[in-house]
This record gives sequence, structure tokens and C-alpha cells, in this order.
Amino acid sequence: MRPWSSWAPVSSALLLFVLLGAVPASLGAALPALRQHYDVSVARGGSLLSLFSLGSLVVIAACGFGQRRLRPKPTLTVLLAAFVAGCIAIWLAPDWAFLQAAAVVTGGGFGGLVLSLNTAFAQGFGDRGVVMLNVLNAAWGAGAIGGPVLEGELVGVNARILFLGAALVAVLCVPIRRFAGALADGTGAVARTSPLLTRRMIKFILPFAAIGLLYDGLEYGVGSWESTHLTWIGFSTGSAAQIAGSYWAGLTVGRLVIPVVASRLAPPTLVLAGICVADVALWATSVSRFTPYGYAIAGFGLAPVLPTTLAWVARFTPTPQTVNSVIFMAAMLGGVLSPGLIGLVADRNSPSSISISLAVIATLCLLAVWYTKRATAATAIDSTQALAHVSDR
Repeated sequence: MRPWSSWAPVSSALLLFVLLGAVPASLGAALPALRQHYDVSVARGGSLLSLFSLGSLVVIAACGFGQRRLRPKPTLTVLLAAFVAGCIAIWLAPDWAFLQAAAVVTGGGFGGLVLSLNTAFAQGFGDRGVVMLNVLNAAWGAGAIGGPVLEGELVGVNARILFLGAALVAVLCVPIRRFAGALADGTGAVARTSPLLTRRMIKFILPFAAIGLLYDGLEYGVGSWESTHLTWIGFSTGSAAQIAGSYWAGLTVGRLVIPVVASRLAPPTLVLAGICVADVALWATSVSRFTPYGYAIAGFGLAPVLPTTLAWVARFTPTPQTVNSVIFMAAMLGGVLSPGLIGLVADRNSPSSISISLAVIATLCLLAVWYTKRATAATAIDSTQALAHVSDR
């Protein structure tokens, strides 16, 4: 048995991903209380999540492009320590500047752990990679749903105490260090002697990066604008918030249901099917009577797209961590750009402007998936042969 396949590292990774989903979501939910506690303006307070994302982006880039120099086990140890230390620092922060620095450190640990464990699951479990990646990311979704709920209950006590709890639980996740073997095993060993970003490799990566960019654009776009759309078509603020929760629940449930069908569908087909469902559902949200149901179905359809894309990549490149880092950086860029771009065209007098904007992004993502599936259709499953084939194209 491979050392990362036993219950301890797998359960630790799942538990850690619940925390990785809960912490950033709770940080956003706690912003009103934090602004009040530190007496900062709304405009200044908004920088906290941006700094968290900045720390994540920097570490994702460092881990992806520095993989030939970084040893997996010490790297996982440092990343986990940074996440724990950052959460404790958020809890202890005496002033706003300290809290901002803590957000950067926490974000750095978050980004590195998300990249490393997704890569380890993709290449460490072989044919079970699709199933395990979807279960792993379902744990993230459960944390993203539960964290803000728990944060809301704790606000009257201390808005930051949840982060202390997250740090204490994260300490129990030390067994994830066993996934160092998955990061260095098989294709990972090839990565240490292969060039990182040749022209051919860039040509190979770009379609997957486009999927990541457009997928996160959809995830964050729906998350940012669904409630607004619902209120514009007549739902109360409270009802809109409750309905919006069904989208995130759809994402989580979809990732738990995926294992049932994953054994019957190849990763490219599964990704294509998921984005097709989401695309149709988002176009349907432009019709008011279908809007609440359309968003929930879109969440379910989007569920397998990102984790299964990572499993897909692992079969076609000897440098999955480098490729994954590019995908995650593109995804973060999509999450940053999409809400603002939708805001440029959103119009209260035309509520469907939101759903049409989201549906257009979904259609572009569908085209990106279709092109990538076509480009890799004739490629052998063996990663070294696959990259050689892509290089010759």
C-alpha cells in the first residue's frame, strides 16, 4: 500500500480541505464585524480578502515553478505551518495592519496546500484520481458552506475565535506530509529533469488555463451576482440569500455524487458533460420562473469541472504541479475579473443581463473544454508519451 493511501493521510487531507474552504469564506463573512472592531472604513476593509488572495497567488506561483528545487515533505510542512500560524495571527491581531499581514500569511499557506494536495490526489491515486479529487473538493465546499454559518453564530462572542479553532484542528492534519511521496512519485520524478515551460509546453497548458479562468469566472460570478439578480426579479433579500445557498450546495452535492458516475466516464467527457449542464441551466435563469432552479442546477453541473480537469491534466503531462499552478493562477484571475466585468453590464431594468453574462461565460468555457478534449483525444494515457505527442503537434 502506498503510504498516502491509508486512512490517516486521506482523512487528514479531507479534514484540512474543510478548513481550507471554511477559513476564506468565514473571513469574508466576518468582515462587517472586523471592520467595526478595528474601526476601519468599508473601502479599507475590502482589502483583507484581496491580500489573502495575493498571498495565495504568490505561493501558488512559487510552488508551481519551483517544484524542481522544493522537496515535497518540507514544503508541505512549511505550508501547513504557515496556515496554522496565519490563523492564530488573525485571532491575536491587535490592529488592522497586523490582521492584513496575517491574511497574507494565511492565504499563502492556503494557496500552497490547495495546489499541492490537488496535485497529489490527481497523480497519487491513478484511475481513482477523478473520484478522490471530487471528494476532496466536496470537503472544501462543505467548509465554505459551514464556515460562514458558524461564524454568524460566533460573532456575538468574538468574530475571530473561529480562526483559532481552525488552527488547532489544522495541527491534527500533519499526516498530509505522507502525500510527499505522491508529489515525487512516478510523473513527479520526471518533472525534476524536464524543462518547465518550453514553447510546446505553453501551447499544451493554455487550453487548460482557459478552462480554469472561465470556470472560476463562473463560480465567482454566480456567487457575486446571483442574490442581486434574484432581488431584481422580486425576491426579498432574505429569500435571495437562502436561494443563493442552493448554488453552493449544488456544487458540494455534485462533487459527492460524481464518484457514482466517474467510473463510466473519462475525465474529458465528464468535464464536458458538467459544463454543458451548467451552460443550459444558466441560459434558463434568464427566464424568471426558472431562475432559482437554474442556479442550483448550474452549481451541480459545475461541480466536477475543476477537480476533474486536474485529474485530466495529470494523465497528459509529466509536470502536473507546474500545469496545475498555471490553472490555479488563471482561475484566481477569472475570479477577480468576472464579478467586475458582469457589473459593467448588469442593469436593474434588465435583470436578465446578469444571467446572460454568466451564460456567455459558460458557453466560452464549454468551447474551451471542447477544444481541449479534441486536442488531447488522440494522446496516449502514458504521460511521457502524451507530452511527446503534444510536442510534435
